[in-house]
Amino acid sequence: MSQVVHAICIEGVSHSWINNPENVFSEVSQIANESGFSVTPINDLEALDDLIRTPQNNIIIVNCHGETMPIPRSWQNNWQGYLQRISENVRSYGWFFVSVTGIPFFYCSPSEPNQDIGFQGLNTFLLGTNIRFDPRGYVTLVELSRFGKYSSKKYERNVPDTILCSRALRFDQTTSITRTFYSSGPYFGVCAIEVGKGFLIHNGLMADLLNRRDPSRLDEPTEETDRFLARISAIFALSIKDSLITAKEIFETSKDIEELFRKRVIIPLLRLKGFTHVTDLQGSDEHGRDVVGYLSDGFDNRINFGFQLKIKQIHGNLSRRGNIRTILTQLQEAFSTPFRDTLTPQNRQIHQMYVITSKNITAPAQRTIIQETRDLGKYIHFMDGELVLQEFLKVSGIT
Repeated sequence: MSQVVHAICIEGVSHSWINNPENVFSEVSQIANESGFSVTPINDLEALDDLIRTPQNNIIIVNCHGETMPIPRSWQNNWQGYLQRISENVRSYGWFFVSVTGIPFFYCSPSEPNQDIGFQGLNTFLLGTNIRFDPRGYVTLVELSRFGKYSSKKYERNVPDTILCSRALRFDQTTSITRTFYSSGPYFGVCAIEVGKGFLIHNGLMADLLNRRDPSRLDEPTEETDRFLARISAIFALSIKDSLITAKEIFETSKDIEELFRKRVIIPLLRLKGFTHVTDLQGSDEHGRDVVGYLSDGFDNRINFGFQLKIKQIHGNLSRRGNIRTILTQLQEAFSTPFRDTLTPQNRQIHQMYVITSKNITAPAQRTIIQETRDLGKYIHFMDGELVLQEFLKVSGIT
């Protein structure tokens, strides 16, 4: 499957319940890039028109404009046909269309001001799906689902267990609700609606209730609410995307590309196994550590772990040609060089290291590494591709 996110963020086009579409774009881009997805901005109406009229397969489209759907001028007098075309693209080309707040397609606009089409927009989009919803937005307290907990842990983003939702929807039948992130009984706050081969991601959370703790900011979107709404929408959409691909397929398509192996396999695996504040150091403060993270012992003492990643077989010994010398040098540097802690303004030492490869680590290679690093007085662990896959399959079995 293609791993591309298209983000609609067009200057001069209206936006509803979003302070600034650029905030949404920035947050979505950060999460997507961290996870091995590329992000393509759709920053003018002509590019949006081209995307709609010449659809690609299996892409994610995020509307950064909130309840407002930007509409190219070639469709301006036919918003029904425009939304029907988008729906057809979702249905036939496997699009994930992500609405980041409120009611999807509540407004259509090529510029300022908004054209108010109300619930007709979502009804037009859903036409032919046999899905109907109560044309109201319910204010209700919704709970984080099991899939929501899994998603937030996988992408290491904290979200509340319960939250007031402004635009929870109630559907006549729920067989097409494939996944939920927040819900309460028959009310769906954040959910994925199956439309043919694709999905509509509905996020009914809104800035009005997110700001309720500060009455002076009630009903006023801010950068903080923009980023929170984008965060929920992005981790939900990306988790659903990955849930349609087996863990084995993700591993197989990532094992020969270091960036994908790191971002799509190892970092999610570590987070789901309970490592905290997992940080990608590739290209920055690396020093033999591609990734760092930590666990706490029974007394809340922090144990820092470093992870050195390879996408080739680790073999040989010091007397023969191989890749052992490079690994030993990197291990020495990993233990001896502090790393900058992003949680506190301190430098931290690595306590334990993992040498991980997507391929095989021979027994002689492991013995040589242990023997040559014994003077460090540190712990070194090994994981080969088979063990990585086994553990990845275990933690990815969410339903």
